Amino acid sequence: MITLKQLPTSVKLFVERCDAFIVGSAANPNAHLNEPDAVATNPYTGICVNDIDVVIPFHKWDIACIIIASANDQEQNWPTLNVYGGLKFVDDGKTVDVWPSDLNKYLLSSLVEYVWSPKFNLRYVRCVTGESQ
Repeated sequence: MITLKQLPTSVKLFVERCDAFIVGSAANPNAHLNEPDAVATNPYTGICVNDIDVVIPFHKWDIACIIIASANDQEQNWPTLNVYGGLKFVDDGKTVDVWPSDLNKYLLSSLVEYVWSPKFNLRYVRCVTGESQ
């Protein structure tokens, strides 16, 4: 399980100051952040995550932009557009995908399985009828 302490500095700031949510595979309770050895020991209970997907509420996007600029000033790499229209950058050696959006969009999507709020330590795991999780 990925913990708040393992997250890059920018993601911790997104969580603290922007009420951000981690979505996708990084929110999976069985995920390990760039720890292939932990996953290799038990491949059935863990997955290795290479990036962190972060959703920022629209009304906090101005603060998020300042955090992104600060993270990229230090690392001297500029963010690029990701496939979904957000920004992709590297912080603390980890790839971060961040975009402004309404979390309800993700909770209602059939594509989303995991959502995590590190600030409140709440996880949403979609359970599909007929499958056990």
